[in-house]
Amino acid sequence: MYYTLHEAEKAAYVSPCEVTYVTHGMYVFMKGRLIADNNGCHIYDLCFRNTHVSAYDSSSSSKDSTLPANTKTVLLAEANPQNRAFLDSILRLNYNLLLAPDGEQALKLLLEYGDRISLALVNAVLPKMDGFKIIRKFHEVRSNLQIPFVVMTDNLDLAKESIRLGAYQFIHLPIMDKSMLKAKIDGAIKNAEMLQQLALNYMEYVPGGVVLLNARNGKILYVNGCVLDIFECKSVEELSEFVGDRFKNAILPEDYKVVNQDLLEQISNKNDVTKQITYRTKTGKGKIKRVYHVGKFYKKTPYGDIFSAFISEDDVAMKKYFTRKEAFAKFMASGIATNTKSYDPGYRGFLFWNLTKNSPVLRMGGISYIPKDLEDKYTYEIHYKYLSSLMLQSETNVMNALDYTREKLILDYMNKCIVHSLDISYDVAGYKFTIRSSFDMMMDPDSGDIILKLQNESVKTTKGC
Repeated sequence: MYYTLHEAEKAAYVSPCEVTYVTHGMYVFMKGRLIADNNGCHIYDLCFRNTHVSAYDSSSSSKDSTLPANTKTVLLAEANPQNRAFLDSILRLNYNLLLAPDGEQALKLLLEYGDRISLALVNAVLPKMDGFKIIRKFHEVRSNLQIPFVVMTDNLDLAKESIRLGAYQFIHLPIMDKSMLKAKIDGAIKNAEMLQQLALNYMEYVPGGVVLLNARNGKILYVNGCVLDIFECKSVEELSEFVGDRFKNAILPEDYKVVNQDLLEQISNKNDVTKQITYRTKTGKGKIKRVYHVGKFYKKTPYGDIFSAFISEDDVAMKKYFTRKEAFAKFMASGIATNTKSYDPGYRGFLFWNLTKNSPVLRMGGISYIPKDLEDKYTYEIHYKYLSSLMLQSETNVMNALDYTREKLILDYMNKCIVHSLDISYDVAGYKFTIRSSFDMMMDPDSGDIILKLQNESVKTTKGC
């Protein structure tokens, strides 16, 4: 029924395979994909979609026709032929489409072509397997691959359940506004691509040398260019031959015993705490250098047990790393809360979110307005939508709030833009009050995730008549 991609695959761009594990996270470049991992927990598996190929169902006029190479692919899972044709007519102009009439077919396509699918648009109610099982099973089998799921449903409870399971957002049925559908699809794809770019940008700022070792036998799996410079070798092959397993041939004998003991202890104890050590080493040209490194063990990764080391010729980079960790710890411990109601004079409260992962609240204080059914899944995006529904719908409120979406905050941080405080007025429980929110963001030095601290304070309160 479906035109396979095998012929197109032959012409698809495949990047060189690179694997990079660093002390503050693991980054893997493999056949056109960037995978980021923190302590064995996947953060991203993002495709470099240099080439996009398409698949068509049997209703296509020509199975041999192709769409432009830069067109993104959307999986559409819809059982109703009329609804499927309607959605097809909206999306086909801008996207390659993979069409699935039931849940089993949708899951099959996701598993087979997941690294080429930019988004999955699925109905919550499908034959053979519903939309929720598709999301669960896909995440179980391909936990290292993130595809934004958009769930279509006419049931608000099902919509909430889809968000809880990890869907990017939901679309309420029936769809009356074509432009709204298009905007949601475009926004979800753009957000996924933005996260990819953030991970790439973060990799560009990794200072010093990065070494990846097989934790079992100590063989070198990957080094970056800086390591070659430090050891004055022209290639990875030359370096591997020169240094030997666990760098035994390069580290001076009087230092190697202590260094090797530290490595074996960390690996045998499966200790993932970073530890700084220093030692003297020879280079390929016979020079003697003192280097510093921070090592970390990663167990049960998709690529086996891994030991990584961040290496520098001086301890400046190390000091900067630990300084960032200390500053980040202070940032995460900050926040002022009065434990009073939002409309009480002098009220203060705070919330922390991981904007990169769009995860639920990490930490909060003095916050009492979150509905009970949202407490365990209260992401910043949900917070933004919920408070937007409560605020006074004045033109000033609405226009001001548009600059504080999750995507806008991430871009502001990456572009080093100042994020000004936001004043929003509410009318709740007989009180008219204004809350001033300040937005402080910091990058987690271990994962590269952008963390937001939202500090609220009441600046004006009047009791209604």
